[in-house]
Amino acid sequence: MARRILRSSLLATAVLALVPVSAGASVTFGDSLGIPEGIIVPHPACPKACTLVTTISPEHLDWFRAPISGTIVRWRIQTVAGSDPQMLRLRVLEPVPGDELGPGPSEPFTAAGTSDGVSAPLGAGTFAFPARVPVKAGDFIGLDTEGALAAVAVEEESIRVFEPPPVDLGPAEDGLAEDYALLINADIAAPPRSVIPSACSPGFNVSIGVVADPDPAVAAAALRLSLDGSPVRRIPLAPGETSVRLTLAPGSHLIETRAEDSLGQVESQAQRATVLVGAPPVLHIASDQGVTVYPQRARAASVSVTAGDSADPLVLDPTASHQAIWTGRPGRFTVSRVATDGCGNSSTSTFTYTVRPAPRITALRLQRPAPHRRLLITYRDSLRARAGFTLVRLLPSRTPVVARLTHADAPGANGLSLAGLRLAPGRYRLRGSAAVRGAAQGPAASLSFRLGG
Repeated sequence: MARRILRSSLLATAVLALVPVSAGASVTFGDSLGIPEGIIVPHPACPKACTLVTTISPEHLDWFRAPISGTIVRWRIQTVAGSDPQMLRLRVLEPVPGDELGPGPSEPFTAAGTSDGVSAPLGAGTFAFPARVPVKAGDFIGLDTEGALAAVAVEEESIRVFEPPPVDLGPAEDGLAEDYALLINADIAAPPRSVIPSACSPGFNVSIGVVADPDPAVAAAALRLSLDGSPVRRIPLAPGETSVRLTLAPGSHLIETRAEDSLGQVESQAQRATVLVGAPPVLHIASDQGVTVYPQRARAASVSVTAGDSADPLVLDPTASHQAIWTGRPGRFTVSRVATDGCGNSSTSTFTYTVRPAPRITALRLQRPAPHRRLLITYRDSLRARAGFTLVRLLPSRTPVVARLTHADAPGANGLSLAGLRLAPGRYRLRGSAAVRGAAQGPAASLSFRLGG
């Protein structure tokens, strides 16, 4: 039986296929095909059913050695017209341990598996066939024939035009020509793998990915899971699903997983990881004054922020004491803060407060403005407050303060007696404003008047 190697490891040209040919397999090994039809000749018939395997030189063996373990999901051949009607099968061959698979006739093989039989194409072209044949890294592929003429070979003298050229293997063996190389390749789908998230997880939901080979003939099928040493359970995936979502209690959890795909392949080595599942940080904002209503332009208005996480250090920590809040105008306002821990858990807290308008004095009047007689000031205040008044006499060169008066007033109409003040004739100005406790004075009101002639 003649043995030859194929000449390339990647599919390089467009092909005519009996079934759709995919370029999505993670690994294609064997010949690149696409040999010009004029230099392809049929392989001579075997005396009986045989397996054709080609070897050219040891350095080229890797082209037809499976680079990874997995499952062959399709295989291809390139043919010319002239093959005898027969069944062909892809053969996976496992070399005996220690054998280097040289060009001699006596290398022993172990038959590792075959595809389903397909009818040999009788026309020229490149044809693809689906398969599901397990293969191990280091296995070789060959072709089973029924002993008839197989139109999948290339003449040695002609193949020299392609790089790298084959080597001369010497005289023919068993009556078969030694100058032929099979035109065949195969796609391997790698086993699936599971992906456990990083050492900590935001929230209580942990998503574990099941990654199948990108070949469209394969899909994620299930996840085998052990949580915190519990017995392994198989969680099937619905079509199109690629992950399993777990809801876990806060704390540290040991997760062990193996992925499974639609070919029945199972991840060879379990993935193990300890995942910290933590509650969001605790965050609180409180008024330092213990109130939620402040007067306008309050002298003291601040909040303190506290944040903490019992399981994971904070990476965004808004903790602060006595942070001033604005009370410059009336209205309703909100202070917001965010805390984030190392796992990505976040908490938001808000503090909403109201700013009450400052008291305002209006309708400031002087009643019975007669000299040397009792005077009465009337006015209106918008709030219950303490009003303060300053009375000054307007002189040509100065404005001496005649009196400073205070009055605890009520909302609405108020009166302030100027009893006890003896005012000389002249021009006067009265200014007044009100304030509530803990706040600055409100807007001022003024009144100018003249006493006497």
